[in-house]
Amino acid sequence: MSKTKPWIVLLCISGLLFFVFGLAQLLVARFERGGGFPEYSTLRTDPLGSKAFYEALQSLPHLTVTRNLQPWYRLSPSPSKTVFWLGEESLQLALLPPEVLDKLEAFIHEGNRLVITFSPREQPDADYLYNFYKALEEEDEDEKSLGERWGFSMRHTSLQIVGTEEEETIYEPLTALGAEGYTEWNEMEWYSGLFFIDLETVWTPILSVTTGPVLIERSWGKGSIVMATDSYFLSNEGVWDDPQSELLVWLVGLHSHIVFDEVHLGITERAGVMSLALKYRLHGVIVVLFLLAGLMLWRNAIAFMPAYDDSRMSQFHPQSGRDSMTGFISLLKRAIRSNDLTFECWKAWSHSASLRKGISEEKYQQIESLVQQEQQKSPKERQPLKTYQAIQHILNYRHH
Repeated sequence: MSKTKPWIVLLCISGLLFFVFGLAQLLVARFERGGGFPEYSTLRTDPLGSKAFYEALQSLPHLTVTRNLQPWYRLSPSPSKTVFWLGEESLQLALLPPEVLDKLEAFIHEGNRLVITFSPREQPDADYLYNFYKALEEEDEDEKSLGERWGFSMRHTSLQIVGTEEEETIYEPLTALGAEGYTEWNEMEWYSGLFFIDLETVWTPILSVTTGPVLIERSWGKGSIVMATDSYFLSNEGVWDDPQSELLVWLVGLHSHIVFDEVHLGITERAGVMSLALKYRLHGVIVVLFLLAGLMLWRNAIAFMPAYDDSRMSQFHPQSGRDSMTGFISLLKRAIRSNDLTFECWKAWSHSASLRKGISEEKYQQIESLVQQEQQKSPKERQPLKTYQAIQHILNYRHH
């Protein structure tokens, strides 16, 4: 039988455990930085995330701040809340089905505030977005598009390129100023070429650039809708470099319940073993399970008792022609001396009620006396065979 050296097995187990530990640390580090989440997600901690804004609101004692990882239509309209949709794609928003828009508008109508900020991503053509919205309006006369229902349209202007950094194009930001009634707000950099056009009178422009409004608001029933063409000012980098406190407070509004939607970014919560383990901080349990698995592998790979030598085992062979009774008799011969055979048989017989069944008391006394006389003799004088024959004569004797 081949033998595995214990140190080799231990080395393999140690290497496996270190590999699992290193992989876990790598994944944890990546998710702590937020690299695995989309841009403007509140779960992302690098410059492209918005966790700083989320945690800043969460630190305020009078606010209840949560993330939404379930379909938004499951949100209860009461109590009234402010819902943030950060980093939304303008084309994706325009493609929302009518039945979804109906539920969304009903949710806002109950007194909730919806804040939508678009991703400042460059469009392929300056007129592409405008033509896209117009095409949706003309596609189905029976169903109104988002722009028709809400009373706005969008256009895009290209930003000036100022250079590149790490293969990423850098654009010259626009300058956004407060519109009428908000002129006291500080001017701020605007990193998106999107702007609103064809606004109905229900919309109030809040911030504008040279091409048109970029931040607008309107009432909808008891609630309100806010849309901004840029999300940079809510990112971790934007909050750090150029914090716009007045603007952020205005976006939150008067509601004390704040919800950051993650579903529109493709982040949903799926109940599984690992998600529950992470939710209830069962990291230690996972580590212990890995250790137990390693110990089981070690136990099965290493024999704590010396292994049998096959060459020695080959010396023992079963004997043919011998049954179990023969083996039992051989065992009795080795354990009981021949001179004690009569007495040992007597003890076994006297203690067995089934064997004594049908024997009279007189015969029993005679046999007992005979055995006692034989046992009192010296081992050399004992004659087990004659004593057995005498006992047999007593048992077979019948009175006539």
